[in-house]
Amino acid sequence: MIVPLQKKTMKVYTGHKFVIPCRPTRPGVNLKLERKLITDTRIVYELIPGEGFLILNATNHHSGTWVCKSECQNVEADEQITIEIIKKMEPLRSEGNIKMIISDQHESESKMRTILVATLSLIGSLAAAFAIVIFVGFNLIKKERRARSLKAQNMSLLFIGAAENIDVNVALDQQADLLPYNPNYEFPRERLKLGRPLGCGAFGRVVRAEASAPLYCAIDDSRRQKTKETTTVAVKMVKQGAELSQVKALISELKILMHIGKHLNVVNLLGACTTNLSNEELLVIVEYCRYGNLRSHLLKQREIFVDQVDHLKDTLDFTIGVKDYHQLEYNAKEITTRDLVCWSYQVARGMQYLASRRIVHADLAARNILLAEHNVVKICDFGLARNLYSYANYLKKSDEPLPIKWMAIESIRDRIFSTETDVWSFGVVMWEFFTLAMTPYPGIPKDEFFMQRLIKGHRLEKPQYATSEIYNIMKKCWDKNSSRRPNFSELENDIDKILEDNVKQFYLDLNNPYIKLNSIQKEYENLMRTVLTQESQATASNLTESGDGHKSLYFSQDEVKKMLHLEKARDGVLFEVEMHSSKNDRPLALALASQESRTSVSDL
Repeated sequence: MIVPLQKKTMKVYTGHKFVIPCRPTRPGVNLKLERKLITDTRIVYELIPGEGFLILNATNHHSGTWVCKSECQNVEADEQITIEIIKKMEPLRSEGNIKMIISDQHESESKMRTILVATLSLIGSLAAAFAIVIFVGFNLIKKERRARSLKAQNMSLLFIGAAENIDVNVALDQQADLLPYNPNYEFPRERLKLGRPLGCGAFGRVVRAEASAPLYCAIDDSRRQKTKETTTVAVKMVKQGAELSQVKALISELKILMHIGKHLNVVNLLGACTTNLSNEELLVIVEYCRYGNLRSHLLKQREIFVDQVDHLKDTLDFTIGVKDYHQLEYNAKEITTRDLVCWSYQVARGMQYLASRRIVHADLAARNILLAEHNVVKICDFGLARNLYSYANYLKKSDEPLPIKWMAIESIRDRIFSTETDVWSFGVVMWEFFTLAMTPYPGIPKDEFFMQRLIKGHRLEKPQYATSEIYNIMKKCWDKNSSRRPNFSELENDIDKILEDNVKQFYLDLNNPYIKLNSIQKEYENLMRTVLTQESQATASNLTESGDGHKSLYFSQDEVKKMLHLEKARDGVLFEVEMHSSKNDRPLALALASQESRTSVSDL
């Protein structure tokens, strides 16, 4: 019996070994390989059982038709295979149902891997570039939307406000959005030259700057105007890429600074640059304090501290290391115990002033108290901390820890901030002074058990450089019951008994120009309120239609110069006001910012 011939074809690369398939149909079958039409004894091959005949080196002699014969008794089967030898590295194709076996292709595989790696690298680079483009585009869109949001939301709040809705029973810093912006504080950005950084905190940064234009209601500004000197100032701003809540908090601080008035022991506002607020640039210009914050200053001066405590009698002796407070170049002098008492007295006065203006500090600490000329200390950053604490997003995203060791029990537990909690913090500030800037509660971690220690009565120990009288003032500030804590007037009186009269009088005299400025400002604001309440409904309607119906409490300097006839009173404080009676004229009034009043104020 003869089995029909099966035809197959295969291609082989030159020089490769290959197998000509030739398999027995069943055990006991004899195999032989013949080449049609050609007889060539040079061809050497080897039989591989179960596979076929192996040829080690493919050459052109192997091309042609081969026949695999198998014989077993009466059965004969032939399998015809056509071999094609190719020289180029062309892809091989199988025709029919044959499986080609090609070996030693390491070189081609290596090239394929190289091509694959290069392709993947190119794809990866393109993907990375595409991701960067998407990221940058997304940030640009986000920044643009944010700028539009800032412009829409904050401009109206900043420049208009709603002073008629202010509640006298609520802290002023909690109603900052209602406070109007005083355009007289606007300072030309091109006249402000920013300098070196002075500090950087959780909420923003502060840089030193030179102002080459007149500053609104600045003490001694008239002398600088005459000599054309620049004024050294400090400029507060938010960090680049700051949260919207931080921008709003700085806006609130700016408006609070405008409305609280002036005080010797508070960092006072001198101007602001708001023209680029839509791009998150808000510059708040305040007084410059050359010696920095008290904590850093105490740390630097520890080695030359003069202890004026008689530890045997537990009393103070200010005759040791006496200073002339009227000729004080403070940086060249050592710190004495009298300085610590003097600072405590000034901080109590500054906090009493803020409390009278319904301002809660919420972060009173030595690091937030600055030292200026003549040993004058000034409180800064009031109201800013609580505004930020009130934003839940800020608390979640900020990496800065809350000042737990300065906070009262109710502030830690319930996030309640009040004048009473500021009194608690004041006691910790005094403790910082009289330990020369040690960290409160040394060795005690700020963990979940810290508040429990306070509730159980744990308090800071008596400082090394404090008398029992001074320590008792501190302890009264840390009463668990907030209603039993002293107010700042009482604290001022307690410390007043320790200082000499000439030292107290020196600082009272330094504060007099600020008191006069406040008197003028109060007269102006009262007059503005009277003017605005006298506007008729028809006039208000006309103003609204013309786009000028915001009823701002303040007029700009240019408006005032056009509208008012000013006459300075005998004492340099009060002014007469001329009111126009025309129905279509908006009532006109006095502004403190006119050049005439600026000169008189600066001469105080």
